[in-house]
Amino acid sequence: MDLSTIELFLSNQIAILIFEECEMSNIKHMPMNLESKIFTINQKWKVTEIYKIDFASEKVTSQAIGTYDPNRGFDLDRPSIWLRRQNLHGYHFRMGHHKESRPMFFQAPDGTFQGYLGSIVQQLQHALNFSSTLVPSSDNRYGALINGTTFDGIVGMIQHGEIDFGIAGISITRDRLQVIDILEPCWVTVYKLLLKRPSNSIQWTTYIRSYDPMFWIAYSMMILLLTIVSLGMARYWRIPKTDILGHFFGVILNREITALDSKTLKPSLRILSFSMLLFSFIVFATYNAVLTSFLATREVSIPVRNVADFLKPDVKLALKAGTATFDMFRYAKEGSLFKQIYDTKIKPDKLAIFEGGSIAYDKTESNKTRLLNLGYYLILDSTFHVLANSDPCQYVFAPFEKFLIDFSSFALTKDSPFKNLFNFHLRKQRDSGIWQTLRQRISFSRPNPSNGNDCSNGDGEDEIGLKFDITLPAFVIFGGGILLSLGISILERICPTWVLVSDCVQV
Repeated sequence: MDLSTIELFLSNQIAILIFEECEMSNIKHMPMNLESKIFTINQKWKVTEIYKIDFASEKVTSQAIGTYDPNRGFDLDRPSIWLRRQNLHGYHFRMGHHKESRPMFFQAPDGTFQGYLGSIVQQLQHALNFSSTLVPSSDNRYGALINGTTFDGIVGMIQHGEIDFGIAGISITRDRLQVIDILEPCWVTVYKLLLKRPSNSIQWTTYIRSYDPMFWIAYSMMILLLTIVSLGMARYWRIPKTDILGHFFGVILNREITALDSKTLKPSLRILSFSMLLFSFIVFATYNAVLTSFLATREVSIPVRNVADFLKPDVKLALKAGTATFDMFRYAKEGSLFKQIYDTKIKPDKLAIFEGGSIAYDKTESNKTRLLNLGYYLILDSTFHVLANSDPCQYVFAPFEKFLIDFSSFALTKDSPFKNLFNFHLRKQRDSGIWQTLRQRISFSRPNPSNGNDCSNGDGEDEIGLKFDITLPAFVIFGGGILLSLGISILERICPTWVLVSDCVQV
């Protein structure tokens, strides 16, 4: 046998043992783990791989993986090492979790894991055949650096060997990657701005937001069309332009502004006047109703709409230390907008970098709520945004460009031999569409600040008026009236003395 061929096929860093019979007792003390690449080939050219699930254990797992033929090469049953070694034979993991992680993760009464993350772990446990014990986070935190080297929360529990696996949406930061490994990202977090609700204000734009922009475009086009038709009819019937324009626009404004007598008002003009009257009645009625609701509703005016607005002198931004968001600003490229914001707004302000747990679960007046009351903006995960024991009308989420996207996943002990195995099967789940199905199934029911019965504009978005399709019937009536009046005008030209169309037809 050509050993160089075998070594080349089985890739690098592989120990190849070739002997007639493989005695496990002779190799059980060898340093091996789940990633070890040790193979035996007996005299019948059967290939067996040898590994340990637990490095400290003396239990060695061996399984035949195929055969070798000097002429045809290797014939492996399953080429992927992570499909061959997916059976962990009941290996036990200590899994840390956030105590208030619903609906992302929770354990049902029957012992199964539920929620988006829970369903992913449940499928992993079934596919890989391992057991687990849940260990709640003692301080209810995900993991922040507290003294330069030690973490709290779930990250700290992994660091200190209290757990093997962290079931939480652990976001990726430079500091965390020094002590833990993050698995394949399975959750994408989009952040929003949280701030203290500004004082109420009414802006001039309120008076045009009763309808959406499409309505105003269509309305302008209809007025232009009416003007053209009116001037055409004035010339057609030899009526002064000012008289006919005054009449039609008086009808639109629901005012008796007309210099036309009953003889001048031909049937075609009357039909056009009636359709305009009905159109204007529908438009003005809906406009008055929506405008009244807008004026009676509290409106939120937010000075920040994009990243560049953070550089405004009156805008104060605060970031939580040790988070992915903080890393995004602190370690941004020199000269970039993020770096400018950090150097000019965050770094010089002693209050702008704060410590503490998740803002969603604070039970007392904390650094974060104090900063909000001082007028600072906070960047938060839009899924978990509850300020406990606080008046929900005090705070509002600002409409903001979604520039902050954070990828998070489960956490493992640093350099864990299980990392590649878990990642392989997480990618299988993702590619199969399971994650997308779970995201559609999970319902996030956490209350939203300023979303109570007495608070309007809970997410800080501007009011949106009636959609164009609501007023479309009025435009159909108006357009139909114009077409009908034009048609009757032609008949009137053909039969000038008519009273009814039927009279003209009889002649």
